[in-house]
Amino acid sequence: EILGDAELVLPQTPNLGLTNAFMASVNGSDFMAHIISILPEHANKWYQVVRHWHIMTSAGPTFLWAQYERWTGDKSRSLIVPAAFWGKCSICKSRCKDLETSPLHHL
Repeated sequence: EILGDAELVLPQTPNLGLTNAFMASVNGSDFMAHIISILPEHANKWYQVVRHWHIMTSAGPTFLWAQYERWTGDKSRSLIVPAAFWGKCSICKSRCKDLETSPLHHL
């Protein structure tokens, strides 16, 4: 019921873009197949000189967000979960208030 007819679920960050904090898809998802197929070509790019940036851009949230934006497949069956819905707050706040309607809550 929460997911409806979504075939791909990706969470938004409160600051900018998408994150890989959690992901879900149906078996055989075109987007996930695409992501898996291009992982090797993003493993060691010239701009990945700092370890943290290497992780972010090779398989982390920056990679995921960039690939989703570039992906030309059908996005109509994607569910992008707003940051407030899953309790993620901006880096400018130390704690977010849980939404009463959200099924996700901080422990």
